[in-house]
Amino acid sequence: MKNFRPKGYLALHAGNSTKPPDCSSQDFRIPENINDRIRSNQEMNHNMYSNIRTITKQNKDVYFLQYSIIRLLRQSMIINILLQACTFMTS
Repeated sequence: MKNFRPKGYLALHAGNSTKPPDCSSQDFRIPENINDRIRSNQEMNHNMYSNIRTITKQNKDVYFLQYSIIRLLRQSMIINILLQACTFMTS
């Protein structure tokens, strides 16, 4: 029950495909250094994948390795989605 959300919570707060959030009243500001942040994120992703390859060669605990890789990939995807959304909003 710790992840319980009341009915309608997602639609009101985060938006979804049936009821997107109302952005007209909000002031979205794209940081001036967005390109640097995207580049930095890409470098971080590259380093992360290099680390995954290194861990794969060294670690024989397959279940822990799979969990670690999935966790890193999810974090990476979330960061990329947010940065791409910011880039899309400026174009």
